[in-house]
Amino acid sequence: NGICSSELLVFRPISILSNEFLLLLILSDGFLKLVNSSTYGSKMPRASWDFIGLMAVPVPANESEKIANFLDHETAKIDTLIEKQQQLIKLLKEKRQAVISHAVTKGLNPNAKMRDSGVEWLGEVPEHWEILKGGFIGKLFGSESIADDDVKSEGDIPFIKVSTLSSEGFELHIPAFFVDRTVGKQLRTSINYVVFPKRGAAIFTNKVNIVKVDSLIDPNLMGWDIGNKAEPQFIAYLLKLRGLDDIADISTVPQINNKHIEPIKFPVPPISEQREIIDFLSHKINQLSDLINKTQLAIELVQERRTALISAAVTGKIDVRNWHTPNG
Repeated sequence: NGICSSELLVFRPISILSNEFLLLLILSDGFLKLVNSSTYGSKMPRASWDFIGLMAVPVPANESEKIANFLDHETAKIDTLIEKQQQLIKLLKEKRQAVISHAVTKGLNPNAKMRDSGVEWLGEVPEHWEILKGGFIGKLFGSESIADDDVKSEGDIPFIKVSTLSSEGFELHIPAFFVDRTVGKQLRTSINYVVFPKRGAAIFTNKVNIVKVDSLIDPNLMGWDIGNKAEPQFIAYLLKLRGLDDIADISTVPQINNKHIEPIKFPVPPISEQREIIDFLSHKINQLSDLINKTQLAIELVQERRTALISAAVTGKIDVRNWHTPNG
């Protein structure tokens, strides 16, 4: 027993229907689409009982409980399959992270002589690798002084925002904001640099990207112009592995400043070896990402099958009159 607010509609099944069948019916794809098409209100769309109460729906005479039991059994098998596929995706992502971690901290040569890096998060590294502080790897920079009115949806110079950063890989989303060249010529643009959030909750997304076009960044981002000792993509791997949230000061508003990056020690192999590692990771990550994408597609197809099965059963397109629970 209970009461509810006016934000909810309460369904009580007629005597020949089970609660389970009614639930499956109102959650079926066809029912939801019809209700959604009837909603009104732009800010807070609402469904009206005046409309729902007049909807014609199929009502089985004596089979609602059997249909519900059939769907419970069949959807349970589908849900188990989906769970296994989701677990596979989790394992593939862990494998991808492990491959990256090993390659950028231990290298590709399993026979390389190792030494203690003296850095807790690194452990041992190949003996011939350098250990450099962030301040010696490149120059950190912030945003230029740009008026809000000068940032537009069209223009010559991409203006990189937090929303432009992607979480998968280092490629940016297509820029949606720009600054005209007439304004930008008075500003210092940058190209081929590492970029990441420097304040707020965006830090916890751990988004690290590489900007390959002449561009400007907004005040919530920090750029890192990498010097001639390292490839930007190699440093991007290391920074993402290190973790922005672990680097940031999160005592008040999360933030990252030069003082948080410059003292951090990073492993820096010879440039030629960095490029070999980048090539190796590009190939390996593509393989693992392809498997992840295929598994995700399989989940979507199974979910579609689940939705179609429920819809077919509650609308009488599947005859379950002679169905019995296996071993039941």
